[in-house]
Amino acid sequence: MTTLRQPMNDLIDHFHMGDDNAIAETSLPGVRVFHSTVPLPREPLVYGSSIIIIGQGRKSLYLGDLSFQYDENNYLVVGLPLAFECSTEASPENPLTGLIVDLDTSLLLELINKVDDPVVSNTTTKLGAEPVAMSDHMQDVVGRLTACLLSPVDTSVLGAGLVRELHYRALNDRHGSVLRMLSNQGNPSARIARVLQKLSGNLAGKYSVDQLAKEIGMSSSAFYRAFRSTTGETPVQYLKKLRLNHARSLILYEGKRANEAATLVGYESLSQFSRDFKVHFGTTTAKARESIAR
Repeated sequence: MTTLRQPMNDLIDHFHMGDDNAIAETSLPGVRVFHSTVPLPREPLVYGSSIIIIGQGRKSLYLGDLSFQYDENNYLVVGLPLAFECSTEASPENPLTGLIVDLDTSLLLELINKVDDPVVSNTTTKLGAEPVAMSDHMQDVVGRLTACLLSPVDTSVLGAGLVRELHYRALNDRHGSVLRMLSNQGNPSARIARVLQKLSGNLAGKYSVDQLAKEIGMSSSAFYRAFRSTTGETPVQYLKKLRLNHARSLILYEGKRANEAATLVGYESLSQFSRDFKVHFGTTTAKARESIAR
């Protein structure tokens, strides 16, 4: 099996990405390129629903007692937003390169309805993310997608079709069960995914376990168990991490003050927000801002 190293490097050069950490939007909606030449220690990070393919380098993810890696031989499927801790292996000699392709739920459902004899008919995976061994079919479509992204004309003509094929290959990969599980509306994890969409769409909202459970037709105890098995967190822990990660982005990248960010993500007490922020990220909001400004 050939590797994706050179196609990814060509893409990095095409987007003139720097030597440190960078993510570039492509002209294809929902597709981004990333590049890093510096290792990153284990730190909190929220992953959105996506397929992540690495050309070279390695990332390690931690969720509660679970941990796994993905690299050029294993792509990552994240079926719903999850709050991981993440570390990155990268150097100038062996940079981290890759693609992020946002998941299109409506496209997945359309594809599932057209697959009469799916490769993956029964799934045992409950957690909403897993690394999947890179197949020849997946590597082929990723290689064509990276080549397509080098040309604006090719991207406009061929890009959407290649993203569609990538979804199809991920859906039917022999060891990939997350997407099918989350697309099965009778599966508890699929119902939890609807709750996660609601939470991430309105972080400042006020929620109760009983209310959320009722909305998806589950008892509170069943909801709590399904939520934890799908996300690795309790509902309260999950929402707190989602809020803190979004607040951090508002402070570091949108210039919001700590009190503004706290309010926007649903905190009523600035002192409570500051305490939670320091516990979660191991630093204060002021020091976090200073580290970005250097």
